[in-house]
Amino acid sequence: MNFGKFTKAYTFDDLSIFDILKKILGGKIETMKRIPLFVFAILMVCPMIGWGDVVINELNYDPVDQGDEGGGLREFIEIYNPGPGAVDLSGYALTNGVTYTFPQGTSLSAGAYLIVARVPTHRTWRNKSYSVLGPFDGKLSNGGERLTLQRPDGTQVENFRYDDDSPWPRGADGYGRTLERIAWDLPAGDFHSWRASLRDEGTPGARNSVDGTLPRPLIISHERIPRNPTSAEEVHARFGLSSPEIINSAYLLYERVGKSAASNPNALINANDTWRYWKGLSEPSEGMEWTSLDFDDSSWEQGPGGFGYGDTERVNTLLPDMRGSYTTFYIRREFTVDDPASLGALTLSIYHDDGFICYINGNEAARHTAPDPYTHESLAVENHESDTLTEIELGNARNILHVGQNVIALVGFNVWLSDSTDFVLAPTVLPSGVSQDNQDRIPMTIAGRSIDSVTLEAVLPPFPSQSLIRYNIEIERTDGQILRLPHEAERHPFESYFVFDGEIESILPILWIYDSISSSLPESANQYDAAVTYLPEGNQLEVFDGVRYIRSENGNKIKFNKGEEFRGDRTINIIPEAPSFSGTAGPTGPFREYLGFWFYRQNGILAPRVDWYRVIENPGTAQESHTQRLIVQQVNEIFLEMNDRDSSMDLYKLEHNTGFIKHTNKDEGNESIQTLLNALNTNLASRRREAIEKYLDVEEFLTYSVVSVLCSNWDGFHNNNWMYLNPEEDGGHWEIIPWDLDKTWGFTDSNAQFYRMPPDFPLNGQAEHGSRRPGDITGLFHKDTGIHEEYLRRLRVELNRQFLIPDAPVLTEIDRDEGILLDDLALLEDYLNRSQSRRRQQIVDSYQILREFVELRSGYLDSVLPVSVDDWRLY
Repeated sequence: MNFGKFTKAYTFDDLSIFDILKKILGGKIETMKRIPLFVFAILMVCPMIGWGDVVINELNYDPVDQGDEGGGLREFIEIYNPGPGAVDLSGYALTNGVTYTFPQGTSLSAGAYLIVARVPTHRTWRNKSYSVLGPFDGKLSNGGERLTLQRPDGTQVENFRYDDDSPWPRGADGYGRTLERIAWDLPAGDFHSWRASLRDEGTPGARNSVDGTLPRPLIISHERIPRNPTSAEEVHARFGLSSPEIINSAYLLYERVGKSAASNPNALINANDTWRYWKGLSEPSEGMEWTSLDFDDSSWEQGPGGFGYGDTERVNTLLPDMRGSYTTFYIRREFTVDDPASLGALTLSIYHDDGFICYINGNEAARHTAPDPYTHESLAVENHESDTLTEIELGNARNILHVGQNVIALVGFNVWLSDSTDFVLAPTVLPSGVSQDNQDRIPMTIAGRSIDSVTLEAVLPPFPSQSLIRYNIEIERTDGQILRLPHEAERHPFESYFVFDGEIESILPILWIYDSISSSLPESANQYDAAVTYLPEGNQLEVFDGVRYIRSENGNKIKFNKGEEFRGDRTINIIPEAPSFSGTAGPTGPFREYLGFWFYRQNGILAPRVDWYRVIENPGTAQESHTQRLIVQQVNEIFLEMNDRDSSMDLYKLEHNTGFIKHTNKDEGNESIQTLLNALNTNLASRRREAIEKYLDVEEFLTYSVVSVLCSNWDGFHNNNWMYLNPEEDGGHWEIIPWDLDKTWGFTDSNAQFYRMPPDFPLNGQAEHGSRRPGDITGLFHKDTGIHEEYLRRLRVELNRQFLIPDAPVLTEIDRDEGILLDDLALLEDYLNRSQSRRRQQIVDSYQILREFVELRSGYLDSVLPVSVDDWRLY
C-alpha cells in the first residue's frame, strides 16, 4: 500500500550536516524557514569549530559475566574522530556518569578510535592497535544515565542520556552486545541514532557494525487486540512509528512458529480452518450423503486442519490412534460465498500423505492416488509424501459453487494400515490469482496520525489453537530504501502472541517450550527460543519470546529477558521428569527436591520457590513431548528482590571441592566472605562466639540446621548452599539459603534410605553410610558448645511438632502433592489418548519411599535425641 508523501519537507535527522549544506548550496531548500532552528544554530557554529572534534561512538555499559568474572570489568566508552585532522584531547574530561580526564599529550588522529576502559589492564585490551586509556572512576549504569564529554574550557562536546528501555535499543542491555552509534553526525541524545551491535562484544577500535543503518522510522509503540486470541479471532496489530513523512508503504510480515504453512488471508478455505472430521473406523454414512450440504455432521468431531501423525509439520490435529486402527479419514467444512463469479478459477492446493478425493457440494472435484471404488477400509493406490504440494485446477467458481452455503468434503487414504509412519491431509482452496506461497505479508493501513508519528495497522487471520505467531513490519521509505523493524540485533526482532482455546484440561500450570526455532522475519534469519506459560487459575497466559533455553544433563534453564520476567523470575531451572541415577537420586529426585524446598520455606528459611508444571516441548513437531516437570526458581539478584532483600549485596554459592563462588558484584572481589571465614577460624571459643553473633543470623542458621537434619540433607552443610550478606541489621548479617535438594529425605550417593544421619552430623560430618567434611561455616557454627546444645534442643522440639504427631505436616504435604500429580496425570492421559503407566508408577513409588523415610527417620531420631524435663510441656 502506498501512503503517499505526508509532506515534502526534508527530514534533517536523516541527513548529515554536509548533506544539508549541499542542499542549501544546490538550491534544493528554497527558504531558510524550512530549516529547523537547531540546524541553523549548528550551521552558524560550524565555521568556529572547523569540524574538528570527537564523538562518543560506542558504549559497553552492561557486559555479560564470563564464568566467575564480572562483566563490569570490560566496560568501555569508545571515542571516534570523524574529522579531517587530529584532535588534541589534552584536558578533555568525562564528567557525568563516570569521570575521567584525558592526560596531557593525548591526541586522536583523523578517522581513528580510542577506548576509555574501566579496567585498561584487563586482558581484553592486550596488544591492541588502538589506544586504550583509563581507568575511569565509577561504573556505567546498567539502567542508563547521562554522559558528558567536555573540553578543558568547560564547553560540552557530547551531553546525552542513554537508556535501556524502549524505544532505546534493549539488545545491548546485558546480552553480550554493545550500544553502537549508527552515524557520528546524528544527535547523540536521540534514540534513533543508536542500535545494539550486530556482533558479540561490539566493535571497539573499529567501524561500528550498524554503521549506515537507516535511522528512521523506528517503532515507538505497539498494541495488539486481543492480546491473547482464540482460534476464532482475528488479531489487530498496531505499530506507532516515528517520522511519518518518510514512510511510503508498509507490510506486516508474519509466520507461524514451527509451521511452514500459515493461514492465507485471501484463501477461500484454509487448511488450518476448523473442520468436522470422522475417523475411518466405520462408514460415515450409508452412501455418499456425507459429501452433501444437507448432511447432519453434528456427531462428527471438530478441530483445526491439517490432520495426521508422524510428519507433523503441517498437522494441527494429531491422530495418534490412526496407525494400525484405520486407513481412511473424512473431513468436511461448510462455507459461505456471496458472489461465486467474482472468485474466478479455483485451485485446490493440498499437502497429503498418501491419497485423497475431494468433493464440493456432493460432486467429485479432484483426486490423487485414490482407489476406485473405495470403502472405509481402503488403501491409497501408491505412496505420496506430504513434503510435495499438490495443486489441481478445479474450474471456474461460478460453475462449482452456489450463492450462500456450500460444503467441501475430502476423504484421505493411507497406503498401509500398520506399517505406515505418517499420514497428512491439509487442503486449501484458492481463488484466481492467489498463490499458496504468498502467505506472510499483509499491507498495513493508517489507523492514526499526528505531526511526528503515525499508527499503522494490519489484521492477522485466525490461527489454530496452540499456535505461536511472530510478526514484524517492513517499511519502504519515500527514498525507496527498505528496512525491517524491530532491528535484528534485538533479543526478539518481532512481536509474538499465542493462540489458545483452553482445550488442554490441566490442574498444573502449563509451559510450552520452543527450542531453537528458525525465523526468517529479521533481515538476517536466525534461531530463537521461546516459552509460553498458562495458569489455569485466572486464565493467565504469557508469551516469552527470544529467551535463552539452555540444556544440560541434570536439568535445563530458561533465561528470560529483562523487563519480561516469568513471575518476576529472570531464570528458572527445569528438572527432568525422571532423572538418571548418575550422581543424583534418579527418578525420585524431583519429588525429594519439591518436598525439600517446601519444608525449608514452611519453617521460615529463605528458599527458592518450586512448582510442578505440565511441560510441552517442541509443540507441533514430531518431537513434541508432554511431561510433568519441576520448576525451581534460580537464586540470583531477582530472587533476592522478590524476597525483600537488597540485590546489590554479596551472594555466594558453596561448591563441592571449590569453595565459595561469588554470583553478584563479581568485579569487587571476595573480601566479604573472606572476612567472615577469617573471623570464624579461631581457636578461641570466645572470639568464635563473638564472630558468630557479629556476622551470622544466628536464629536463621539454627533453623537451617534443624530442618537440614530432619530431612537428612547431608549435602546441605558441606556444599549446596548459598550465603547472602543481608545489610538490614547493623553491621550486616549473613543468611544461608538451601540449594540442590535431590539428595534430601534419605538419599546419598550410595544409599537410597539414609535415615540414620546422626544429630551431630553438622558438627563433624560423620555418619554410618555417608560422611562429609564439616561445612566451612556451619561446622564452625556448631563448634560453639552453647549453640550446638540449643540446636539439639530445637531438633527434639521440631521432631515432635512436625513428624511425631497425628497428621504430621510433612505427611499431609506428601499426600497432597501425590494426589495433585496423579489427578493431573489422568487429565494428561485423556488429552494424549494414551496411558502414562510408567510415570504413574514413578509418582506412586517415589512418594511411598518418602513416607517410609519419614517413619524411619522419626523412629531413629526419637531414639537418640534426649528429652529434657523442661521440654515435656512443649509436646
